[in-house]
Amino acid sequence: MVGVRTICLLLACCFLGTASSEAGLWDRLSGRKMEQVLPPTIKVLLLHDQPGAMLEMKGPYRIYDPNTGDHISTRLMGKRRYMLPMTEGLQWGEEFPGVHQLMFTPDNHNSTMLVDGVEYKGNLYVYSVEGVLSVVNEVLLEDYVKSVMSKRFRDPMDEELFAAIAIAMRTDALYHARHPATYFWAVDAKEVGYVGSVIVLPFSPVAAAVDATRHLVLSQAQMGREEAFPIAPGTLFSKRLDLPQAEKKAHRGDNAAQILADAFPNTLMRLDYPLAVSRD
Repeated sequence: MVGVRTICLLLACCFLGTASSEAGLWDRLSGRKMEQVLPPTIKVLLLHDQPGAMLEMKGPYRIYDPNTGDHISTRLMGKRRYMLPMTEGLQWGEEFPGVHQLMFTPDNHNSTMLVDGVEYKGNLYVYSVEGVLSVVNEVLLEDYVKSVMSKRFRDPMDEELFAAIAIAMRTDALYHARHPATYFWAVDAKEVGYVGSVIVLPFSPVAAAVDATRHLVLSQAQMGREEAFPIAPGTLFSKRLDLPQAEKKAHRGDNAAQILADAFPNTLMRLDYPLAVSRD
C-alpha cells in the first residue's frame, strides 16, 4: 500500500525535476543558490464590532500601520493592555493619534499573542471603524488547518483518513485565502471553528497528519487553470463521501489518495507552492 508519505515524496521529486542516473536529488541541489518562498497565510476574523478587546503580546514585536505599511514602533518586551477605539485614534495603554488600524508582528514565529485570553500565532490586525473594534489574525495556512482540525476531530482515526482530511481542509482554506469574504479577512473564526493555537498539541495525530501532507492540495481545472476549490459546508469531503464511508475505506486499507479520489473525482493532487526556488 502506498501511503501519503510516499505520495508526498513522489510529488516533491516530480516538482523539482527528474534526477539523472548519475546524480541524486541532493547532489543536483547542492551548490545552487536557493531563495525561500513565503508560505501562504489566511486572515481570520476573531472579533467584529466590539467596544474593545484585551490584547497581550508575548515577547518582542513590531507595530505597523497596515494601511500605509509604515513602521510605528519596535518593542523588546511583551505587553498586556485593553485596546480601545477612540475618536482621535486607537488606545492601548498609550495613544496612537490619528491611527485607526494597527498590525502587530511578533519577532519570532513561535511567539504568541492573546486576544481576550485566547492564544494565537502569526500577525494581528486591529481596526477601529465608527467607534467599534474588529480584530483579525493572519496565520500560516498549515497552523490554521491544525487548529480547525483539532477542534473538529477529537477522536482517534486511521492515519490515512486523517491525512485525507488534512488535504481536503487545506484545499478549502487555500481557496478562501485566495477568494476572501472581504478585503480585510477571508473567513470568520466562529463559522469555521478556528480556535487559535493553544488547542493544537505538537505530537497529536492531527498535527502529524498535517505535517505529513504539508502543502498538498487538490485542484480542479477552472478557466484553463488548476485551482483549489471550496469544500461544501457541513461535509467532511463532498456529498459523494461522508465520514463513515471514508472510515470504512481507510479500515479496508485504502490510502489517502484513494479516499480523496472517490470523494473528488477528476481532481489533481499537487504541491501548493515551491518550498524554495533557484536564483541561477
